[in-house]
Amino acid sequence: MRLGILISLFALCPLAGPCQVVINEIMYENHNGPKDIEGDTPDWIELFNTDNHPIDLTGWGLSDNVDKPLKWKFPEVSIAPYDFLIVYASGKNIADTLLHAGFKLKLMYEPVLLSTPDGAIVDHFEPQCVPADRTTGRQPDGSAEWKVFVSSSPGSSNNMLTELEIDYRPDHLSSDRAGGFFNEPVLVSLQKDFPQNKIYFTRDGSEPDESSEYYTSPIMIRDRTCEENHFSEIETRSDYEEPHANIFKATALRAVVYSDGCPASGILNETFFVHKDMSEKYPVPLVSIMADPDDLFSEEEGIYVQGNHSNSEQTGSNWERTVHLEIYSRSGEKTIGQYADARIHGRGTRRSAQKSLKLSANDKYGPAIFNYPLFADRDLTAYSKLLLRNSFGDWNETLFTDLLCHELVKEMNMDYMAGVTSVVFINGEYWGIQNIRELQDENYLQAHHPVSSGIYDIIDYEQNFGALAKEGTLGNYNDLIGFLMVEDPASDEYFRRISEMIDIDNMIDYFIAEMYLGNIDFPDINQRLWRDSSPGGIWRWLFFDCDACFQRFNYDHLSDYFNEAKTFERYPEWSVLILTRLLRNEEFRKLFFQRFYVVMNTVFSPPRVIGKIDSLKEVYRPLLAEHIERWHDPADIHTWLRNIEKLKQFAIGRPVEITEQLLKYYGNPVNVYPNPVSDRLFIESEMIEENEFILQLFDCTGRLVYNTCQRSGSSVMEIPLPGDIRQGVYILNIQLGYLNISEKIVILDA
Repeated sequence: MRLGILISLFALCPLAGPCQVVINEIMYENHNGPKDIEGDTPDWIELFNTDNHPIDLTGWGLSDNVDKPLKWKFPEVSIAPYDFLIVYASGKNIADTLLHAGFKLKLMYEPVLLSTPDGAIVDHFEPQCVPADRTTGRQPDGSAEWKVFVSSSPGSSNNMLTELEIDYRPDHLSSDRAGGFFNEPVLVSLQKDFPQNKIYFTRDGSEPDESSEYYTSPIMIRDRTCEENHFSEIETRSDYEEPHANIFKATALRAVVYSDGCPASGILNETFFVHKDMSEKYPVPLVSIMADPDDLFSEEEGIYVQGNHSNSEQTGSNWERTVHLEIYSRSGEKTIGQYADARIHGRGTRRSAQKSLKLSANDKYGPAIFNYPLFADRDLTAYSKLLLRNSFGDWNETLFTDLLCHELVKEMNMDYMAGVTSVVFINGEYWGIQNIRELQDENYLQAHHPVSSGIYDIIDYEQNFGALAKEGTLGNYNDLIGFLMVEDPASDEYFRRISEMIDIDNMIDYFIAEMYLGNIDFPDINQRLWRDSSPGGIWRWLFFDCDACFQRFNYDHLSDYFNEAKTFERYPEWSVLILTRLLRNEEFRKLFFQRFYVVMNTVFSPPRVIGKIDSLKEVYRPLLAEHIERWHDPADIHTWLRNIEKLKQFAIGRPVEITEQLLKYYGNPVNVYPNPVSDRLFIESEMIEENEFILQLFDCTGRLVYNTCQRSGSSVMEIPLPGDIRQGVYILNIQLGYLNISEKIVILDA
């Protein structure tokens, strides 16, 4: 905890000068004290004006985080001389007749900070033991001395309050059992250091306090499947359908030591998965999320429900909640166990019954990173943020289309999102299949493309808005667009100069992947590019969100970049401009199409794609029945299998369709020379460097006179012709993957 440094960093506000307003009284745990207009009993903060003039508080800030001093800003309000002002720390973020800050207070963990509009912290309170329904405050009002009081005086003087004597003893809590997988019931014993302190615990994910179960003897933990569903009965969208039977439930055990009315230990968090076949039940990692139920599901502040404020649609730090995250390996080993900040993630997923969550490691309560090598295809061992992704656009289809697409493009020059399939539990209840994924932000870029400044421009394409700066500024992007619009693509210098601005190989691979996959949500959304913001930075593209891929096997994405009939444009000009301009440069055009031909016969060859589909099918198959029972999507296992067959049909049909499009827009990628020929042919193409090809020679009657299968290690292949072939006109046929080229040649006598 970094709060101990606050006293040395910030002097107490003086009674005169620029800091005449001070924090005067705080209630951290309001159970039976003042109520707000809605009848709730939120925590509250009292300010006091020590000056004989009114003070305008407009734009001042209150916060519980030293790194965010302006977490909540005052509206147009002033405080009269020697008067008091109450602000509820309710998280409701209301500026009305009553003031409600956009945060709550956490006893023993969070300070209270008062700041001027420029973010300068002018007063603070460092957390300490303040029992429930008691307050801490200055006595006399506005003085430097803080006390804990027997009663409270919201909105009036503290001078007559009686001080409460506290015998607070910090403690340590331990357990004789760690969470994990158990095939039979287990007893869990808890231990503390001081006999007079007490242990309280919960089993529903809520944080324990003095109103929770009081620990007196070891806790029996067993399979809870027969217990009634609770959290899974809560509507998470308007047409929500709850499970039709009891779902599997783990025990989300949370315990804490209390001393004289205050938490005296950290919270112990352990998830116990008990089932007679637990060691074989799940062939994937398990994720356990523990959170205060109100933080997720209450109508007023729950981020997982529609609620009173379209809650799940909200963004920003006010709609971030602290959770405890655990990840267990397939063998039951806990690989991650720590606190994190959670937000609902994505666009459409916010309206899904099962939602995606962005999880950020929070050093406020523990490590600032998730320290474990989560993804086998990455060398990284630490991540600051993770996604629990639900594949919204594919949620009622296969559940793994996006993961499949990222698996396919790994071998390309691509910034993809690593991922692993998992099963999620929220407060002990089975929550279904979701993927643990990397989050593509500045931390991702620093991990994979480190620069000393650590500053990046990240540009998102947003439908109906155009290019927006997600991070950094639009300056460098506008410079790129300016160059593309002004310079002549046919000029000799064009390709060299554009290569200094764009990673050409990455760009080509990115657009090839999006076109092959037939992404419906592209190019005017789900297109993101980035660069190091310092001079000389080069633009690259981020590959993400392919839930809407593998759906249009005959779609012609190339036409969007060659279409010159403005009245028939399917996408706004800004979304296709970069590639459209570059395709007018002959050198780029050649690289693009030759790479496209090669990739279609390697990365996206039907055997490889179908192999990846079958591999994911085997991972998901044993998980589907339970997921369908929980969410009713896909409709049933047979529907799921049919949806997978659609992916395979795409994998078979798409290369044929793409090859026809490539021939239409680029032509024959294979150069055969000389023609006429005497004793030997040369076949030149970037495609033959990595692929086997068949060469056949037919005479003018259609008779096959020569047939050979060749593989070359270079882009040029020499083919000696048999000496018994007579002079004349022949048809040369070259089969190269899905490409079938026929060409008339004349053979002369040697």
